[in-house]
Amino acid sequence: ASFFIFNFALYREFTGKENKDDYILSISYVAVAYQLILIMDYAGGDLLNGNIMLIAGPALLLLLSVLLLRFFRLDIRLANINANDFLYIFAAGMAFGILFYFVPDPFIADTGLSNRMVFFYLVLIAIAEEALFRGIIMNVSENAFSMKRAVVLQAMAFMAVHFIGFRSILDFYTAQGFTWIIAFFYIAIYALLLYSFGMLSAFLYRS
Repeated sequence: ASFFIFNFALYREFTGKENKDDYILSISYVAVAYQLILIMDYAGGDLLNGNIMLIAGPALLLLLSVLLLRFFRLDIRLANINANDFLYIFAAGMAFGILFYFVPDPFIADTGLSNRMVFFYLVLIAIAEEALFRGIIMNVSENAFSMKRAVVLQAMAFMAVHFIGFRSILDFYTAQGFTWIIAFFYIAIYALLLYSFGMLSAFLYRS
């Protein structure tokens, strides 16, 4: 599917009508990257140690974000953050951290790794995902549609790509001893938290 989307977007690029297709193309690239991470996790789990596998995913996303910034000719820079902005960001991060503690992320909750390595992973993945979803997908979709629609679209994309490995998510929650109904309830809350986090990050990015 990504191959055909790419070729269609490339055709529209040559015809000079590329804005909406740039959005599709950016989503396609990000989806492929998350699929590759999932494949690496399945294929490399028995060959590489957990630390390498944990860092390989964010490293791949960081590399992709650099390539896509150049491909779409986007220039994002760090904004000056005053004390009040920092407090808002810190409070929002703590609030979502607490929520994700009670509804854990299936991809890092059961890794068995040290807290230091998990913290290092969270820092890397935060930088990579902010660059991809707020820096690239949001800017590309804003050029294609509008700012309000871009906020919603990037939040939906942020939520959706985390469910590429849906079977792994379902297996994680059912392994906790939950019934199917409770497991799907946790999955729904997990999806809502991802979407809400994407929306909040977009507003912080724009403010």
